[in-house]
Amino acid sequence: MSIEKKGIAVSHGFCYGSIVLLNQARTIVEKRKIKKNEIFNEINRLQIAVEKSIDEVSDLKLNSDYGLKSEHIDILDFNILILEDEILASEVIQKIKNDSINAEWALNDVLTNKSKNFANIKDIYMQERLADFYYIGERIVKNLRGANDHSFEIKNNSILVAHDLSPIDTLKYCQNEKVKGILTDLGGATSHTSIIARSLSIPAIMSLHNISHTLKPGQRAYVDGYKGIVTWKTNKEEKIQMEALREEYLLLEENLLEFSKLTGQTNDGALVSVKANIEITSELNSAIRYGAEGIGMYRTEFLFTSKDRFPTEDKQFEDYKKL
Repeated sequence: MSIEKKGIAVSHGFCYGSIVLLNQARTIVEKRKIKKNEIFNEINRLQIAVEKSIDEVSDLKLNSDYGLKSEHIDILDFNILILEDEILASEVIQKIKNDSINAEWALNDVLTNKSKNFANIKDIYMQERLADFYYIGERIVKNLRGANDHSFEIKNNSILVAHDLSPIDTLKYCQNEKVKGILTDLGGATSHTSIIARSLSIPAIMSLHNISHTLKPGQRAYVDGYKGIVTWKTNKEEKIQMEALREEYLLLEENLLEFSKLTGQTNDGALVSVKANIEITSELNSAIRYGAEGIGMYRTEFLFTSKDRFPTEDKQFEDYKKL
């Protein structure tokens, strides 16, 4: 008898593959008191780790092997923007000076305080930006400790499973179409990782709670990115049913695309304009493919986080003109 678990479907699609488990547990940080004459050295360690982190993300951005789209560049730029944030760095440095503590703990303490502010924000999109701060914090801590970022080979028809998956790791591993699905304990539909999954057309289910402790490496599973259900330990009869379901989804999508060419007209002759909600202008191709007649809502956050400075009025005008 098969086992299934339901989460939040953040990227539609249906796939079957082998589980690849990513160990993404947060690094344990210990508090260590330092002497006054060690403060300068600790600040220097922090600055070197931040610079190394910027170089790592920048290298990923410039690596042509990933075939990055503009929305992926925007997300990487957002991470670089956090790393270059002088306010964040100054808070950590001030913490090191005032409390005479190691850089790892000072960084962790500052991020913990910021998380309390994010927790009070009602908007889910803004709450999920906190994850980006933690991903960056993890990267800096690893560089403070001199830990190497080991990559491993992703085989064909892999399904990535993690407690949480950073957008950087998503871009790193989801190349060459070897990754067919993504499953995480945490996350939601507005996370940067889900945005990347959708842009790569990779079925993804998030908020599966303890899925990273449930599935085993090499285990075979079905990912239903429409219903948000992952299924494993299927017998022969159930596999036949799952394959039939996959064929139904493919046929359904082809048939539905035919409807996208029709006008939005009701039985009594009223015309309804069907528009798309987007976050980045590169989503226009998908909007057109699915029959959008315009843009209903354009979330402009990425316009302001994709570069090291806010866009000029002319830049915004050109962006809106393109839409």
